[in-house]
Amino acid sequence: MQLVKSTLTSIITNSTGISVPGKLLIFESDDWGAIRTPSIQAVESLKFQGSDFSNSNYVVDKLENSEDLDLLFNLLLKFKDGKGNSPKFTANFIMFNPDFERIKMDKYDVFHKRTFVDTYIDYYGDDLTWKKIKSGIENKLFTPQFHGREHINVNRWLRDLKSGKISVLNSFDAGCTFSGEGDYSFMEALDWDSELEINNQFKVLKEGLDFFYSTFGFQSNSFIAPCYIWDSRIEKYLFANGVKWLQGIRKQIIPKGRYGYYNYKSRKFGSVNESGLKNNIRNCFFEPSFSPHYDWVGSCLKEISLAFYLKKPAVISSHRINYMGGIREKNRTMGLQQLSLLLTKVLEKFPDIQFISTDELDYLITNG
Repeated sequence: MQLVKSTLTSIITNSTGISVPGKLLIFESDDWGAIRTPSIQAVESLKFQGSDFSNSNYVVDKLENSEDLDLLFNLLLKFKDGKGNSPKFTANFIMFNPDFERIKMDKYDVFHKRTFVDTYIDYYGDDLTWKKIKSGIENKLFTPQFHGREHINVNRWLRDLKSGKISVLNSFDAGCTFSGEGDYSFMEALDWDSELEINNQFKVLKEGLDFFYSTFGFQSNSFIAPCYIWDSRIEKYLFANGVKWLQGIRKQIIPKGRYGYYNYKSRKFGSVNESGLKNNIRNCFFEPSFSPHYDWVGSCLKEISLAFYLKKPAVISSHRINYMGGIREKNRTMGLQQLSLLLTKVLEKFPDIQFISTDELDYLITNG
């Protein structure tokens, strides 16, 4: 039934929007640079204190390290399209993480932060991860794009910490933001409880985009909202700061002022919204860590085939978590094995495929 549902969804998704010639394949991968759970010891401690990780991806999602990246890059280099290009990950980065020590010193009244580069040093004691990222960029395996200043709804997180909520305080003391009540865990960074928060979101996005530019040396061509939740009013601000494309699924999730309550707006591939931003739609999904027993290779291959049949690029959503081994090595092993199998089957079925990144999609469409 899940395969039938995904097929019907894929047909609906690809039936609208502009058409493109050729067989273009993009991996869009979220959450790079963002913390989740710092260690297996943190997981075990929180379980002992009563936190339920049974439906949470926090249990295997740790900040990437140089080994994670090295294994991913080596795998990608084994595959080439007809033009000699390896698959490219559009790596959507979070710019800052919480500075737990300073937040606690200020009694949870103020959000203090550390850059993602500093977080690598905090976690691993060196800058090897950052160097490996730069090598991935140089070898055209990794194309950073902007995912947000932080992947946390700061207001809701600080409010629960300030109120003394035990599960959140325990998580905080373990160095993570797990709520203990589900997998969202304050990750909905651009959701809001009051429209007054919109003006602050402008400032947050500006700071994040500025740091992206100073860190990577170029403006981000695209943006993907954390948890696919954003208010349309931020779009004009993104456009004014160099963003051209909105990554995301086929429906925008629009805040209504209360967690879990949203409006939805349909999106079409290549369409231009009122702010001048173009819509890129994820029409394929490859997330082995989310459901290890599901046939992700078969399902994703079918989605790729439908995308090409309906003259759309195959835009694959594949989060960072699928390739992380810092907490559970077999999670990374499984993800890489599945990715290798997917790429093998893709090249067998579509030898004329072209591997590109999201920013290259913009260039190809803009230039016909």
